[in-house]
Amino acid sequence: MLNKGRGCTFFCVLMIAVTIAGPVWGMSRKPPEPAYVEGQVLIKFHENVSEDRISEILDLENCEIMDRIEMIGVFVVNIRDDETVSEKVDSFSAYPEVNYAEPDYKAKALR
Repeated sequence: MLNKGRGCTFFCVLMIAVTIAGPVWGMSRKPPEPAYVEGQVLIKFHENVSEDRISEILDLENCEIMDRIEMIGVFVVNIRDDETVSEKVDSFSAYPEVNYAEPDYKAKALR
């Protein structure tokens, strides 16, 4: 039977060793990367929205077009201010001309 003092000492030494060695064993506490591209939003406008109105909305939101996915009519826009992706999605979603706005999610290839 273990002495209570020795059991506590053993437990404390074990906890210190795990805390120190954690990063070495791959137990890093680094926060996970977001599942989307920081600073970019995907926006789909309704079909009847003019190019001028799209430019006006993007200027109001301080964003610029980075790319356009022609096949589905989606704009990839870059956020030029300090708002988060989530805040920009909410801002764009409030416009009646916007069909949807969402983060530019990262895709991973299936193996």
